[in-house]
Amino acid sequence: AFANPPLLKELKKYRDPWSVNVLAQEAGMAALQDEKYPSYVRKLLWESKEEFFKNFSQSQLKKLDLHPSTTNFALISLKDVETDKEKLELLQQLGEQGILLRDCYNFRGLEKGYLRTAIKDKSSMEALLKGLEKWEKEN
Repeated sequence: AFANPPLLKELKKYRDPWSVNVLAQEAGMAALQDEKYPSYVRKLLWESKEEFFKNFSQSQLKKLDLHPSTTNFALISLKDVETDKEKLELLQQLGEQGILLRDCYNFRGLEKGYLRTAIKDKSSMEALLKGLEKWEKEN
């Protein structure tokens, strides 16, 4: 829109936070028509989650627990945590490897030491497990 600056400022209050162009709209509509893809993705994520949970339980990790989940997230806790120092070191080390976990310090009902990760593809989950194993060996 072309208008004087005060009017544009006022109009910005009511506009969408981002715009979607015609190509993006068409791609979105086409994606909604694909009935097989969501099931395919859910299957891949389920398999990735199952493999991650299995591999985690077979690992030699002694400082970490993996909690059961029915969602596409995994909750990991550090055992015997007295301060946040270890958790922050783990988050930093994983972050340096490009692996980002959510610190659950503000989740009601969780004590110190809880982290959450999204279940992703198998290679991402393998990288996470290797990162956790590396951290534990170094600590």
